[in-house]
Amino acid sequence: MHPIQWIAVLRIGLGLWWLESFRHKNKEAWFERGSGIAWAASVAEKHKWGFVK
Repeated sequence: MHPIQWIAVLRIGLGLWWLESFRHKNKEAWFERGSGIAWAASVAEKHKWGFVK
C-alpha cells in the first residue's frame, strides 16, 4: 500500500473509534450536566504549559 492509502485507512479507523466511544458515553451527563466540559477544564488546570490554562 502507498502511504496515502495508509493515511486513508488510519482516518477511517479513527472515525470508527470515535463513533464507538461516542456511542458508549453517558450522553445525559455529557451534554445536560456538562461533565465533558468539567473534565476538560480539570485536565487543562493541571497542565504543565501555562497557555493551556
